Amino acid sequence: MKRLFFLFLSVFVFSATIFAQSEIRTPPHASAPRINGASVIGVTTGNPLFYKIPVSGEKPIRLTTDALPEGIILNANGVLEGCLSEPGDYPISVTAENRAGKTGRTVIIRAGSQICLTPPLAWNSWYNFSEAVSDKKIRAVADAFVRSGLSDYGWAYINIDDCWQGERMERPPFALLPNEKFPDMGALCEYLHERGLKIGLYHSPWIGTYAGFRGGSSDSETGSDDEAALLPENRLQPGQIFGRYPGVHVRGADRIGKHWFFDADLKLFAEWGIDYLKVDWHPNDIPTAARMHRGVRVSGRDIVLSFSNKAFRKDIPELSEYAELWRTSGDITDSWSSLSRIARDLPNWFPFVQSGKYNDPDMLQVGNLATPNRPNETFRKTRLSPEEQYYQISLWVIAAAPLILSCDIASLNDFTKNLLTNTEVLAVHQSFPVNPPQLCKKKGSVRMISRETENGTAVCILNDSGIKKTVIVSFADLNLFPSEKTTVRDLWRQTDLPPHQMNGNGFTVETAAHSGELLLIYDK
Repeated sequence: MKRLFFLFLSVFVFSATIFAQSEIRTPPHASAPRINGASVIGVTTGNPLFYKIPVSGEKPIRLTTDALPEGIILNANGVLEGCLSEPGDYPISVTAENRAGKTGRTVIIRAGSQICLTPPLAWNSWYNFSEAVSDKKIRAVADAFVRSGLSDYGWAYINIDDCWQGERMERPPFALLPNEKFPDMGALCEYLHERGLKIGLYHSPWIGTYAGFRGGSSDSETGSDDEAALLPENRLQPGQIFGRYPGVHVRGADRIGKHWFFDADLKLFAEWGIDYLKVDWHPNDIPTAARMHRGVRVSGRDIVLSFSNKAFRKDIPELSEYAELWRTSGDITDSWSSLSRIARDLPNWFPFVQSGKYNDPDMLQVGNLATPNRPNETFRKTRLSPEEQYYQISLWVIAAAPLILSCDIASLNDFTKNLLTNTEVLAVHQSFPVNPPQLCKKKGSVRMISRETENGTAVCILNDSGIKKTVIVSFADLNLFPSEKTTVRDLWRQTDLPPHQMNGNGFTVETAAHSGELLLIYDK
């Protein structure tokens, strides 16, 4: 019996190992250095530049540049920093070398009035720690980002969502201070910047936030809001003065107050070193958006402005003038019903995409997650299947949407790491200029979306059905005219399609149920 038991156990373990390996499409990373990220970096003339050159490969890697423009240095952590006083393009030749090889690339710094020229690669605390977010936990995420190598592939922003807010200053300008879980926000920003990472924060123009903390306005001249606030003994934690959601609605704090403190808050955020601001209120009205935009632009710092939650599509032509990102949906969950609902609607938003302007269909539901609006200390595996995770990232990449993680970075497994560090997939996401995606064809449960990139035409094939599909793709559907040099590359598997999948008019791809494929069509 024992022998049979161990034989069964061995077969089970072997099968589980093969299954886990089959989920990973991307081959192992090369030891030779590779310079990742966008080829063009935007910075506002006169504002500080901070850009870590992401380089993957076997460590140590020696990073060098040719002559840098006046006012810019490459620090010991591989970060370009400084300030450019004149607008224009500043090309920089970058070389990366390790014992396995050497590579070079030109990176252009574009000084002007536009930032975030390619979609952000970020992490957010909401589906992770949620109400338990703290200085200590954010530092641990930053360390895990570096240790896991995510920052070597261009993942740059660590964003603190709701639940960081405390009291306002006792004297003018009555700016918003962090609660006791964040004893020194400026020191936290410096900690992340020292590791080549950027940091984001959450705010709202309302009196209160969705999680029940102070927002950017008040009916009180000092921002106290004592009349609407819960008594201290009834609060779940310090600073959560309106109670857990839906307390903000119950206590009437879901509106803009008589006194506007948002600009004072922005100045303090800029002093701390904040790089990204998620602003949450509904509806995203134009006058308030414009007001916040003005405050960001005079803060003296490049701060990516992201509007949440779902915007009205009819407002985007005007609303998009005031932010780099805007939400296209309510909050996502790690379920196929939620993912597929958002995915079906997303093509309606494609026409608004351009460099520096992006639709945000909410966060990636990959890795180990937790429940929002709770003080989370433990995490569980996403409920999305591996194929559904490929579906989400494939669509988000072709849509030029921000890729925002919210999983536990310390517990990334091999599957999730490979999902997030495929250099050819990320190259499509970070391609400049950012062209709007096109819904090329929809036949039954299969959709085909394309986007022109700097390296060719990227194509995403989505299978919404519960069964595997064989998809015949015609070059004519993509408005392409192939030549003898035309090649179709499978980006997830990082290999060209074999001859038996190609013909003179197009190619054939098998797509698993609830899955997505990414391809690149180019001339060799």
